[in-house]
Amino acid sequence: MQIVPTTGIAALQMLQRTALRDDPTVPPVTSPSLKPQDPAKDPLALGQGTDAKARAAATAALFSVNHVTGEKLLMQRVEQLGQVLGVERSHYRTFEEFGAAIKDTMLKLTANPDDGAMISGIAARMKLDSKTVEVLLQQKTPDLLFHLIEQHLGLDKLGISLDSLVTAAQNPGGRDAERIKELLEQDSGPSKTDKAGQPLLLVTKDEDGLYRLAAGPEA
Repeated sequence: MQIVPTTGIAALQMLQRTALRDDPTVPPVTSPSLKPQDPAKDPLALGQGTDAKARAAATAALFSVNHVTGEKLLMQRVEQLGQVLGVERSHYRTFEEFGAAIKDTMLKLTANPDDGAMISGIAARMKLDSKTVEVLLQQKTPDLLFHLIEQHLGLDKLGISLDSLVTAAQNPGGRDAERIKELLEQDSGPSKTDKAGQPLLLVTKDEDGLYRLAAGPEA
């Protein structure tokens, strides 16, 4: 048996490939085109973009949770007043209707300042002592009760009366509402130190949209 050297075999294979390449009847074999995938049609790229947006939204929500606007503060204070008077916010479709219901309750107290059931209910919600309740039941006007409510809600320290608060609730875009919003925002402004006396850490947002720790304000 004749043994063909390996170099001859290699040469023969090369000749065969050359012949196939030069044969016009054999279709050419080309490598697939490597084009960049359209991100809009790439499920992986699309998923990454969605995740990135979700993370950005979550981060923004995390750092904005402590940001309270004057409108929110106004709504919170009016809802607290409603709780004291026994008027539930969930029973009304709009905030204006809620404010009107509070106004009606205050008018009832004005007409009947010695209404035992109403005063007892309000006193219980404010946790007033029995002696104070006795004094309230002897009043001919609701002024003392309204003053106690103002103290309970911290309105007296800000110079806000119940009448102006209820007016603001019925017209959140009115002059009284804007004034109260400013007062509430000033009262809830950031402090330079926390309750333990330690400087507060401030979080800022840079030009790239990243949140970073910034130096706190100097005392």
